[in-house]
Amino acid sequence: MNPKLDRLARRIPILKEIALLREQNRFLLAEVRKLNETLRSLLSQNPALQWGDERQTTDSFDFQWTHLPEGRWLTSDPEFMRQVAAQVVEFTALPADWFRGRRVLDVGCGTGRYTQALLSLGAHVTAVDQSASACRRTAETCAAFSERLTVKDLDLLQWTEPADFDLVFCFGVVHHTGRTYRAIRNVAAKVRPDGHLFLMVYGFPTELGHFSELNVYEDLREELRARSAAEKKAVLAQRYGAELANAYFDAVSPKINDLLSLEELREFLQGLGFTGIRCTVRNRNHHVVARKTAPV
Repeated sequence: MNPKLDRLARRIPILKEIALLREQNRFLLAEVRKLNETLRSLLSQNPALQWGDERQTTDSFDFQWTHLPEGRWLTSDPEFMRQVAAQVVEFTALPADWFRGRRVLDVGCGTGRYTQALLSLGAHVTAVDQSASACRRTAETCAAFSERLTVKDLDLLQWTEPADFDLVFCFGVVHHTGRTYRAIRNVAAKVRPDGHLFLMVYGFPTELGHFSELNVYEDLREELRARSAAEKKAVLAQRYGAELANAYFDAVSPKINDLLSLEELREFLQGLGFTGIRCTVRNRNHHVVARKTAPV
């Protein structure tokens, strides 16, 4: 028998098995996405569901901003802070001169990295967070702009009142609330008609690199799940260094880390009256801008 044909014949069963696994994987991922969407809808209607995980996630972030306020991509990182205003411009797809005099809401301000950037662009900023430590640090970080800054400690899920901000900026928040749809709805209600919305939301994985990254985080969550926040901090600092401890803590300590497909997010925003929905950054996570439709 021809050696090449012999090798091909031996490989065919393997190729069939790979094809079967690929199609099974596609099917299972589609089912997981549908289940997640159903769960998000149920959670948005029932505040009692997932209360324990929500409490843990809230406490995790308060610990983070109290005991891990420094690191790469935070206000203590000079290189990051030198370019963060340009990053805001890129994220929002709005020109730098648009921000001057505008009323902007920063939802989930953390230690104030994006609050400071928005203020440096000339905006009047209201910064909100459920962590008292985060609010305190944001006020300290942005003290030079205090005449244009308002800081509020509040729970996004309970903040249902509408507002009329020119831009609502919400980076990495709604997917940690446990009731993502309600959080997005509450954020969207703060945008004035014809105003702008920016959301960064964790994306459902679609590529090899996405799955690899998320599996690293899942392995760490499982390893550290029984540890206290202080113990998690110590392990992550020892393993990855103080500079990256915050980033890894942010990724693996909160129990709630919702993953949305872009199609799901776009459909939900359309239902809330937004148009021009698009991604401004190519990334595993969705960096989405949208404009609220003005009444006719």
